[in-house]
Amino acid sequence: MKQKKHNLQYEAEIEFEVLAICSPFPDFRLIWNINKAAELQLAKADDPFLLHSKKGDFTSSHSKYYWFDQSDEVQYMMLKNFEQGKRLVPELDQVDYFLFIQTDYNSPTTNILKNLSSCEAIMAAFVVDVDEYPFFGLVQEL
Repeated sequence: MKQKKHNLQYEAEIEFEVLAICSPFPDFRLIWNINKAAELQLAKADDPFLLHSKKGDFTSSHSKYYWFDQSDEVQYMMLKNFEQGKRLVPELDQVDYFLFIQTDYNSPTTNILKNLSSCEAIMAAFVVDVDEYPFFGLVQEL
């Protein structure tokens, strides 16, 4: 009897939440305020976030800040929306920064949003519906 062969393909989908942040402050000053208000430890990443076109051509480079909270197993990444004349999400042109939050457990998004709303360096912060904007589907990893 011939054995049947079954091939399973699994593509891991990254699940994350995104907070949009509006602030007139430069990124280094905003990061300091966010770290203080939300008790995070975001630091500038060695490599910037590189944006490529659908053809794979380099489009722009954006400031990236990152922190992995080992105790709660949460990854944080903050990207500057507007850099070098290019926006990551042109539809959200009033947004200055995006804070990505990824975890497999209870999301700290509500608490962080509450802390950010009391931060004097932030004019507005809100949760982004990642399914509504094509850019967020392109983010492969935090």
